[in-house]
Amino acid sequence: AHRTLGGGPTVVVGDSYIDGLAAEHADVGARFIAFRANLADLHARGIPVWAAATELSEVPALVARPDRLPVVQS
Repeated sequence: AHRTLGGGPTVVVGDSYIDGLAAEHADVGARFIAFRANLADLHARGIPVWAAATELSEVPALVARPDRLPVVQS
């Protein structure tokens, strides 16, 4: 799907480690936005979190500016 859509930045939004794992295993440089996720659990499982959001309204701004966000540290 990534290649068919022309490549470019890919962002995966999810609330669990399996979503972050999917982003990592997509092997396209996808960035994971943890949405209302347990960041400590993600960190314990070794899931890299690019950004975190607690409100759905935060996600569009995060997706629109993928080059400007730091990686979330837990």
